[in-house]
Amino acid sequence: MSKQKARTIIHGKPLARLFLGCVSTLAFSMPENSQLIDLSLEELADIPIVQSGKKKQRLFDTPAGAFVLGRDAIENLPADSIPEMLRYAPGMHMMRSTNGTWGMGIRGLNSRFLGRSIFSVDDQSLYGNLYAGLYGSQHDLFLDDVAAVEVVYGPGGGLWGPNSGNGRVNVILKSAFETEGSLLRAQVGSEEKSVAARIGWTLDANSAMRVSAKAANRQASFSQRFQDDWDTYRVGFQYDNRPSTSDLVSVSGELYSSVVGSSRDAPDFSTGAIAQFDSEERHRGFNSQVKWNRQIDADNGVILRAWVGASEIRAPYANFDLGVAGAEARGRLAVGRRHRFIFTGGVTYDDPDDDENPFTTFRRSARDYNITAHAGSEYSFSLRPDELELSIGLSGSYDTYSDNIEPLPSARIMYRPAENSRIWASYSRSTRNVPPGISGSERVVRGAAPIEPIEIPTPFGNFTVAQQFITNEAAVEIENEDLDAFEIGYRHQFSDTSSLSINVFRFEYGNMIVGLDDTRVPVLDVPTPYLLFNIIIDNGAEGSSEGLECSISHEFTQKLSATLGYARVRNRFEAISTSFSPATMPALAVGISTLNNPTPEHLANAWLQYELSQKWRADLGVRYSASFSNLTGSQPSIFQADMRLSWQPNEHLRLSLLGRNLLDPLTDEGLLKDSVGYTTQQRREASIELRYDF
Repeated sequence: MSKQKARTIIHGKPLARLFLGCVSTLAFSMPENSQLIDLSLEELADIPIVQSGKKKQRLFDTPAGAFVLGRDAIENLPADSIPEMLRYAPGMHMMRSTNGTWGMGIRGLNSRFLGRSIFSVDDQSLYGNLYAGLYGSQHDLFLDDVAAVEVVYGPGGGLWGPNSGNGRVNVILKSAFETEGSLLRAQVGSEEKSVAARIGWTLDANSAMRVSAKAANRQASFSQRFQDDWDTYRVGFQYDNRPSTSDLVSVSGELYSSVVGSSRDAPDFSTGAIAQFDSEERHRGFNSQVKWNRQIDADNGVILRAWVGASEIRAPYANFDLGVAGAEARGRLAVGRRHRFIFTGGVTYDDPDDDENPFTTFRRSARDYNITAHAGSEYSFSLRPDELELSIGLSGSYDTYSDNIEPLPSARIMYRPAENSRIWASYSRSTRNVPPGISGSERVVRGAAPIEPIEIPTPFGNFTVAQQFITNEAAVEIENEDLDAFEIGYRHQFSDTSSLSINVFRFEYGNMIVGLDDTRVPVLDVPTPYLLFNIIIDNGAEGSSEGLECSISHEFTQKLSATLGYARVRNRFEAISTSFSPATMPALAVGISTLNNPTPEHLANAWLQYELSQKWRADLGVRYSASFSNLTGSQPSIFQADMRLSWQPNEHLRLSLLGRNLLDPLTDEGLLKDSVGYTTQQRREASIELRYDF
């Protein structure tokens, strides 16, 4: 390997190559962080790391529940998108209620617009600032530019800032130095057709750049009511420069557009009639980021980044534009062998602007800008070097909406009883800001619901009412939700090819947002009389979640290996005040019910990898989610299999036969909390995928 090539790998992105070869959480054996600077390039390429510790840190030593999908998973899992890949991370609950409409749940809570986990790309949060949702166009990434996908369970010590209470998914992109050359990927199948291309080149000895583009179309999912064809387009670039051997400056940006069919009930308040409103959800915008990473050594460094973006959504539930900008700084400092400090701070500016929509109107205050600021630090002390370490942290967040400073303490302890075992315990407190699209809603038309016919006497005779129109209105002052998280974990490597990880947790929630009963007024002076039921969105529930995640990895032979995952979670929520009674308040009862049962109690997955020969490989994925029910409906259990059969005749060309949802012709994932409109079922699908680099 040439010296120039070596510099490209080491400094192209600080230790980005460490992710290579990572299949699961623990299937590796690695030296300590302090030895990183003495390792060869070949050894570096086999050390996965995770960012949950806010520093370069091997996953085995991270005092938090975490899971990494690395190069092998990205290339070979029987999935063609990051959300589909996340189904194979223990405890990740991904629901696809329609094409382009996803819910991402970690540790028991999943919602279309009230998400409690962060999805980010290279640390840039794609958290839906106006509505706390995950939009399809934001995660439809070019997979060949992705180095790894890390899942961090729990609030991560509070150092991630607000809104990361239940966990965080961070997509790590490759540096421009790692993507030199041209690449073409095309997929043609029964449901999806896509084409993506990337061109990367080295500008000089210290700089490189890439440009990529992707276009995709998914056929409509199964529905007897509407079509949800999904078209997505994106183009992006990344420029990396190394002004010195310790510094990396990155500039990146992308434009995206997404159009997916959508449909919902449209009550006519003037007549009492109900019509089906078919439309499209259009999402387009751009993201850009500048990042400077100064890597002094394995334990000291600083990262500065700034970003700006804008998005536009036109949908049946609301029309709005959103501008975002922000800056963040993170630093690490080691003092001797025993003392380490981590510092973080940042500010985000959101500027929402709503347009007219027949279903949603906002208060004027919702159109004002919102500023969120956070700062924190963590101190780690080695009580016994290389054996016992204690970390204590404190961070805080402030947002102009709540006008409150939320202190977020954390504490963690890591014990190393043996070279191949780790035990940790942690406590963290986090907060979740109220999305301005929720807090500023003056009136949201949710839809209609049939009721038992009732007779209403009037001076003009009796009127029969058999339907109810439902509207939502946000309380004038909604408090931020809060969470206290407790976790105990254990990791063990039985051998270089066999490992086990178990995380046990308890979450205690406060000030949860639910619907509270307001007024129910009969409207009789229309052709079809109805009850008008208004629901106030406010803090009305509290409760707890308990559960575990476990992961087992084992290599049976040099050609056959497996990764197994299992998770269980139980929720227990109740009204926040004794003056609230779910027995007499139907809206609150629905809210409590959906908090108690928003996701399956049991989740399991398995990924089997088999190298048939030097050119052929088969990957089988099996996933299971238990059924669950609440007052909004019933979600059937899901037992599905995905498979990829790959043929790679040379290092430049690979052809794959990809099959998804093989065990059942239709997969129903419709019971996604706070989903608006009709849902669809995902069909069994097959496709041929070509990947060629030159």
